Amino acid sequence: MKTDGYVVCRGDPGFRPLLLGVICDRQAAIDLMERMYARIPATYCVVCQKTGETIASLSSDQKDLYDARLANQPVFDIFSGVPDKNAKWCETVEGLSNARSRMEEIAKHRPGAYFIFYRRDHSILARIEFAETRSILPVALEHSA
Repeated sequence: MKTDGYVVCRGDPGFRPLLLGVICDRQAAIDLMERMYARIPATYCVVCQKTGETIASLSSDQKDLYDARLANQPVFDIFSGVPDKNAKWCETVEGLSNARSRMEEIAKHRPGAYFIFYRRDHSILARIEFAETRSILPVALEHSA
């Protein structure tokens, strides 16, 4: 049995949209969708978990890179963190080589773990982890006399 709740997604509900969150309150879900749209114009929707019905949607007039039907190349999402634990979406990039390059560039500026996610088949195609580099000063050794 499906639970009561509202799924906020980025993308067209008919083409495997990216799940952004599940919220119990209908109006709160719509508010989240509107805040995301204001921050990053794209296609968003709110779907009732119980019925599967789309109850609200917004779409920008701009080309939505997240919609693979409109892109010249496949699109890939870059996330920071660890999959299934604390992953946070960073951005969407066209082309796998572009996504790899961009992931490395982000990691160099903000050290940590990153991965590339392919929305079409829900697979992780690459992972990287950059540790923060710190300058290590030599420690003077004490000699006992």
